[in-house]
Amino acid sequence: MALTVAVALQGQSQADVQRSAALDPVQGAWNPTPSEVVLKETLNDVDRNDAADRLEVFRAERASALARSQGALAATDRVHLQRLSDELSAQAPNSFEAHLTRFYLEFPNEGAFRSLDLARTAGAGRPELSGPLLVDAARRFDRDALMLHAKAMKRPGQVAQGLWSHADDVLLSVDLEGILFAAGEMDAYPLWTRQYADGIRPDVLVVDSRLLVDANYRRKIWTAAKAAGNEPGTHVSFMERLATATNRPVHLSLALGKALGGVPTSKLYLTGLAMRVSAGPIDNIPLLEERWARMSKNTSCGPLGQNYLLPAAVLLKHYRNSGDEERASRLEHEIRTLGRQLGAMDRLYKNGVLEH
Repeated sequence: MALTVAVALQGQSQADVQRSAALDPVQGAWNPTPSEVVLKETLNDVDRNDAADRLEVFRAERASALARSQGALAATDRVHLQRLSDELSAQAPNSFEAHLTRFYLEFPNEGAFRSLDLARTAGAGRPELSGPLLVDAARRFDRDALMLHAKAMKRPGQVAQGLWSHADDVLLSVDLEGILFAAGEMDAYPLWTRQYADGIRPDVLVVDSRLLVDANYRRKIWTAAKAAGNEPGTHVSFMERLATATNRPVHLSLALGKALGGVPTSKLYLTGLAMRVSAGPIDNIPLLEERWARMSKNTSCGPLGQNYLLPAAVLLKHYRNSGDEERASRLEHEIRTLGRQLGAMDRLYKNGVLEH
């Protein structure tokens, strides 16, 4: 049964930004905060000469921008953040804060990691470095560094609690020795932490899809996958081509959204909170049933919680089509509970998943 739709990643920000309490998406910054509210709570009420305060403004504004643009920075937001970074650099040149803002603006290009090295030198041990250092370790395939920074991510406040159970459910959705393409920090960081700090599913190769613009990273993924032939010279169609060149099952996180790496929907099969890429048919319904029963379905994971509705809807359609009224009734009740928790009832009715 091929899948033809996917749930897009929604916004990533926080509801109320407090001074010195700006959050990154992985820390629970999920609900959009209007820029003017952020500025009132921060820039207009802090010491404009203080680099740490300016960094908090930058982080809060970045989180709000990600929320408005469904996890990616729009051009106008990037211009605004560049201005904040330039002002910080002018006020506190070569500071930890200035280097860190440049890391976020330049990511995922090589220059971002040069800025990260400068930030690490200027502010060794700063908690804001945990996530950036984790993705840098993954980029370099440095296992020791991955273990070190994954353990740092386990410290209180580094990752929102609900993302741990979501990561477990994503890993549950991936076949043995699978390769999983993740969307970014909200799913990749908890996944790496589960693997390298907690020892869960070390057989899975988690790939940050944002890093595929780096030719060296693509080469390392190709080698780790034991893929045949030469790796593609561009990140375009990399996921689809890898699936045809390796014996390892290739999966895409639902957090990638509707685009799903440009892989044709005819080659995608839902396996839980992930899709398997396959040129040939896969009987995915038994997998979905078994994995759905084992999932925690913890909806306190921000916008990623919406992705639980997709496997539920596919299974419900299957039960209805096969005339299994008992299972359909039980699952419909479960979907209604999830829909209310996620504020998704209108969409479930509109898409015909639920009937009034």
